[in-house]
Amino acid sequence: MRRRFTRFVLALLWLLIVQGVYAAETELSFVRICDDAGEWPPYTFYRVENGKKEVAGYAVDVAREILESNHIKYSIELPSWKRCLLEVRKARQFDMLLNASYTEERSKQYLYSLPYYWTHLYYFYLQQRFPDGLDQVEKSVLDTYVIGGLSGYNYTYLDHPSESMDTDSVTYDHLFLKLRSGRVDLITADYEIMQGFVHKGLDLIATPGMRYSPIPNSPPQGYHMLFPRTPEGEYLKALMDAGIIKMQKEGRLQEILDSYINPTGQVRSNP
Repeated sequence: MRRRFTRFVLALLWLLIVQGVYAAETELSFVRICDDAGEWPPYTFYRVENGKKEVAGYAVDVAREILESNHIKYSIELPSWKRCLLEVRKARQFDMLLNASYTEERSKQYLYSLPYYWTHLYYFYLQQRFPDGLDQVEKSVLDTYVIGGLSGYNYTYLDHPSESMDTDSVTYDHLFLKLRSGRVDLITADYEIMQGFVHKGLDLIATPGMRYSPIPNSPPQGYHMLFPRTPEGEYLKALMDAGIIKMQKEGRLQEILDSYINPTGQVRSNP
């Protein structure tokens, strides 16, 4: 009887030790963040200050504020978008990424944070290609045109035939070059990102004859942080969600965003 009791106590102690080790491992002290090398201003982009190149933006500031308030250090890199997605999904080189829209496929592979900003989806085109604009172009006709996008990005909202999509470009600069050269008929992009590039000093829509209009019946697109489907990913998601809720209630999200974009513009941290 005493031997059984001793075994029970030892088993209980072993369980407590294992749980303690697991908790210690889950309590993160350093987080490795990634996002797209093509940049996503005003949310994530390169900024040069005092001759030093650094990653800046709304998303960076939000993540920093939440992590630092929890005494967690971090690093951030901008590899290719596909590599960032892969490394986060496999929980290898990176622990989270900063800017991702929702898709059913991704939701099976990643954990999503709460949305912490929204964008508005637009078509960009040249007036010489569509002299009367796009308002009178029916969906069946639009489906015959080649729409340009970025490699690895989410375009499920378009409901456009995949064979009529050109998503080989990895930067917006290259994508707009395709539009100007006639290799694509129009481009779909987030209006706020184009504003962000202007704020950064790169006006991609300044080409003479460039026109743009909202995609019909397209609601604001929420953006999230992504984490791997691991215990550490669950812990990090809970941490970031709590921070997002707190910052939203305090008006801090919009305050940070206003520091990057004129507050009278369309860029908002909420719908």
